[in-house]
Amino acid sequence: EKQRIADLLAAYVDARQEAVRVVIGLEEALPEMRNFVLIGAPARVGGEVMGSLAVIGPTRIDYEHAITAVSYIARLFDKILNESE
Repeated sequence: EKQRIADLLAAYVDARQEAVRVVIGLEEALPEMRNFVLIGAPARVGGEVMGSLAVIGPTRIDYEHAITAVSYIARLFDKILNESE
């Protein structure tokens, strides 16, 4: 299951993007995920992409709060890891 999640992130979260990406219906990667949404962003440390973070949930998710949370955590990830260097 971990590999399937990693594949979803790789398919939908682009390391070059600056903003949070919202993808409704994930059937391109996994047909059984057609009623789900992925809200994701690249995780950066000092401008370099170190991975991805995302929320996967039903299409009726609270988009406003989920987008805000993913954006905040992505920025916080960068800030915390830069302070520790």
